[in-house]
Amino acid sequence: MKQIPTPRLTDKTRAWLLPTLAIVLAGCVAGPIDHADTTMRAGVQSDLPITKVVLYQSGVGYFERAGRIKGNLLRLRIRPDQVMDVLKSLTVVDLRGGHAVTVALPAERSKLMETSQLPPQVRQSGGLLAIATAFRGATAVVSTPKGRFRGRLVGVENIGTSKDPDWRLTLMRRSGTLTSHKIRSISSIRVLERSLTVGLEKSLDLALNKGKWKPVTLTVRLSGGSRHDLVVSYVVPMPTWKPAYRLVMDSKNPNGSKVLLQGWSVVDNLSGENWVKAHLSLTAGTPLSFRYDLYTPRDVRRPDLTPSARSYAEAPPAPVDATEGSGAVAAPPASKAMTTGSTRAGAGMGGRGRGRFSRRANRYRRSHRVHYKPKMLRKAAESAMAEDARRRPMGSTTRAVSMNMMRRSYQALVSGKSVGSLFRYDIAQPVTVPDRSSALVSIVNKMVPGSDVLYYIVNSARPNPYRAVRFKNDTGYVLERGPVAIYRQGAFVGEALGGRIERGASAFVPYALEGRVIVQLSSRNDDEGIKLARINRGYITIESQNVAKFTYRVVNRTGKAITLYVARRRRPGWTLVQPPKAVMERSLYYAPIPLAATGTTTFTVKEQTPVRRVLTVFDPRARTAIALMVKGGHLPSSLASQLNKVLTIWEELGRIQSKMSTLASSMSAYRTRLQDIRRNMKVLGTKGNRDLRRKLARTMTNVETRLNGLNRKWVELNMRRGALRQRLSVQIKLIKWHK
Repeated sequence: MKQIPTPRLTDKTRAWLLPTLAIVLAGCVAGPIDHADTTMRAGVQSDLPITKVVLYQSGVGYFERAGRIKGNLLRLRIRPDQVMDVLKSLTVVDLRGGHAVTVALPAERSKLMETSQLPPQVRQSGGLLAIATAFRGATAVVSTPKGRFRGRLVGVENIGTSKDPDWRLTLMRRSGTLTSHKIRSISSIRVLERSLTVGLEKSLDLALNKGKWKPVTLTVRLSGGSRHDLVVSYVVPMPTWKPAYRLVMDSKNPNGSKVLLQGWSVVDNLSGENWVKAHLSLTAGTPLSFRYDLYTPRDVRRPDLTPSARSYAEAPPAPVDATEGSGAVAAPPASKAMTTGSTRAGAGMGGRGRGRFSRRANRYRRSHRVHYKPKMLRKAAESAMAEDARRRPMGSTTRAVSMNMMRRSYQALVSGKSVGSLFRYDIAQPVTVPDRSSALVSIVNKMVPGSDVLYYIVNSARPNPYRAVRFKNDTGYVLERGPVAIYRQGAFVGEALGGRIERGASAFVPYALEGRVIVQLSSRNDDEGIKLARINRGYITIESQNVAKFTYRVVNRTGKAITLYVARRRRPGWTLVQPPKAVMERSLYYAPIPLAATGTTTFTVKEQTPVRRVLTVFDPRARTAIALMVKGGHLPSSLASQLNKVLTIWEELGRIQSKMSTLASSMSAYRTRLQDIRRNMKVLGTKGNRDLRRKLARTMTNVETRLNGLNRKWVELNMRRGALRQRLSVQIKLIKWHK
């Protein structure tokens, strides 16, 4: 085996050797492969090599095979769990002008159907005792220590007790003699009935669920000559590809306007076959996908129209006693319900598979094993680390890794393309991924606009915001949901789970909690911009803006100026007024709040929504709207005159209401004083100080007199108020207007 020379690494790339080797080993080193079970776990197999693989997020994979075959038959060996998807997606194209004439494969019968076709003696057969009982009447050869005995199986009986059973097999010899043999002494029974032995083997296959892992051969008959250049495509279940990302901020300017975005995908090859120099594509998005059984025959349940009359001859009537009712013919005994054996799920595809495909797969593994040498890579890494240790002075530290070094150590080899509502990553170079292994495919390596910011979520349980990276996806690709690792100043600072990011969209990736910043929130709602919209039948319609004000008081103790983005959910019908330069998304918006290096910053976020209300003439908001309309001076003179009368009545009502409020306050004070006087007189009693009692009585009389006078004035004002309200209702009903 050829040895890989020890690489001579520069100082800039030596620090990244081990992470790079970890990625290489993750993609190339799989678990130990058992070559003996190649056929068992193989998926769709054919003489045509796999040339294209497209993986989707919906759990399916699109495969293309291309090549030349001799003859007019194309055979595909398919795992049973893949047959349904292959049948509903198979496409065969002959580049030489031919076409597929027929597509044939063995019919799939259900386990219940196959069990029902077996002889009744083998449907529930178990061990030796059960077989001897079930095969009663069959000719067999019984082997015991005393010799071999041939005869017909008569039956099995226990001549012992339940605690100490002694099972015996009775055999009828050719001469008609019945012989008894202990079950314990019987070493073997060879059944000479061919139908029973074949049925028993079939029953065992069904119990093993062999049909679930035995490969199915699909045969395509082609028209035309003896040579065909074919392109065959189909869809089978496959694991989804898993993206992961890395965001790197520059160590010199962590709050700068550019960050490095790197992304890769983990691709799992569980197709049962190696992908050798295949064109790989990864599709972002989730197309609809489902299972539909086109393989298992469907039996239509037909109605049973058999006449209900008995199919046997009528028996003669039974004798009847004169004192009893007529006799009845007994119904035939019901047959036992048929049951099936237990089912054990198989795993993978069965059979020895010593065909041409297996030999080719083994030859491929032996010839391509040289491409994956994890031991050599580890030795190279150890040699490089030893050389680096020799060169490094005693006590020196590892050199910090810059963003440019990380960018140069990573290369994205994909191109993007929109396909309907999906986005597809096309790997630029053919890839080779062995079966039962995973590979890392780099998809993104680009500088994008971004910076380090603070990110606060409203209704959060904590008053502290998060450290986050805000960046814009101008890579030209759609970024699927996946984990994101964040690096700053050459060190790992946190990680997050990013969502799906469309092309050109901005995203926030929070990675750490910032305890040195405290956010306090207060809110209130006001009506602003009240306008008169309509007056009809005494009802006044006004329009206004309901303004919600969210005031944030932020204390910054980091010592550095930074921007805080407050994330709020967008409400239907509400418009953001302040700040004007917020980051808008489909369901959220982010309000930027510039924070000083130290101190407290107060910032208000305003949202508004139009409101239309129908009010009565006595609502203060209606009076405000009419006063604003009259003050504006844009109304017709007749309408302005009518509205002035309404305002005059409102002013008079306001004065009366003010006087009534003053009287009500005075009356309440007099009532309190009367209660105090009555309480004092009750304490003095009838035998107390007469002078004091007379004085309290005179005071109470004066208070009552004044209270009665105030009460009369209040009643008069209330009557005047009622008359004015009546006039106001009549006056407003005379007005009919709308803008």
